[in-house]
Amino acid sequence: MTDLWPADLATVGAKPPSAILQEQAALLGRKTKNIVRAEVLRRADPTPSSRGDAHLGIQFMYLFVLHAPALGDYRFRLFAITHDVDLYPVQFLVDDAIAQEIGPINAKEGIIARNEEQFTSILSQVLRSQKTRKVVQSILSQSTAQPDLDQP
Repeated sequence: MTDLWPADLATVGAKPPSAILQEQAALLGRKTKNIVRAEVLRRADPTPSSRGDAHLGIQFMYLFVLHAPALGDYRFRLFAITHDVDLYPVQFLVDDAIAQEIGPINAKEGIIARNEEQFTSILSQVLRSQKTRKVVQSILSQSTAQPDLDQP
């Protein structure tokens, strides 16, 4: 049988956005001594790819969720991203406070990263935003200052 597949098929190029999110999630846990953790959850986004019916794939969607075990497993969705099978471009779905802080946004497209460099730059802005800082600090404060209210 003749192999018609390209020889470099298994060669991996760009790092997937989800892998970058996982790395940052692990770093948050280390920074907060696991008082505040982050999870990256994959969800199916039924939105068809912007390229029409060129393929049957749906958009990949990842949620970046803060998790506070000491607060009864409280969870807060900080942001989400979507992309198609090509990895880039990536669309960020953030709340209005973060969007305003990041700066001018194309209202039609939202916040778009066209490559890995843009993705890490935008992600850095989201993670360093005042809204993110406020939410993480609030969860930290409540997790460390309150007695265990779940116990009788």
